[in-house]
Amino acid sequence: MKKIAVILLIILGAGNANAQRYYSANKKAIAQYEKTIKYWLQGKTVQAIKGFEKTLEIAPDFIEANFMLGDIYIDTKDMEKAKKYYLNGVLTDSSYYTKGWYWLANIEMNDGNYDMAKQYFSIFLTLDKDNKDLQPLANKGIKEAEFREYAIANP
Repeated sequence: MKKIAVILLIILGAGNANAQRYYSANKKAIAQYEKTIKYWLQGKTVQAIKGFEKTLEIAPDFIEANFMLGDIYIDTKDMEKAKKYYLNGVLTDSSYYTKGWYWLANIEMNDGNYDMAKQYFSIFLTLDKDNKDLQPLANKGIKEAEFREYAIANP
């Protein structure tokens, strides 16, 4: 599901050849990123991880590479690394890909970090008021985090 969103983000950004397609304007990083997308589309996870990491070495503010790594690490069940890259992305520009806050909140929920989950869900709700699919889930996530905190404090 998230992969579809990221692919749409990439495709929509590629609409006009003269328009800036990516958050970063670093041509070397863009070339590396585009080469790496091909690995990812071919299912070559190890090469994709290395390529996106190389993209970020060239341009640490390359948001798309951060979110792609976050998605890959979610798929490979490495939540600590997924959290790291999602957080890098949203902290570079909190409103560029607001769903990053939603995915971070879910990672924190799964890790038992309910206070952080509530904060991230709240940030998502503030920044992405038009997302009719995820808004109710984020509100439910806040209530669930509050309930879990209460249940742990009052067994």
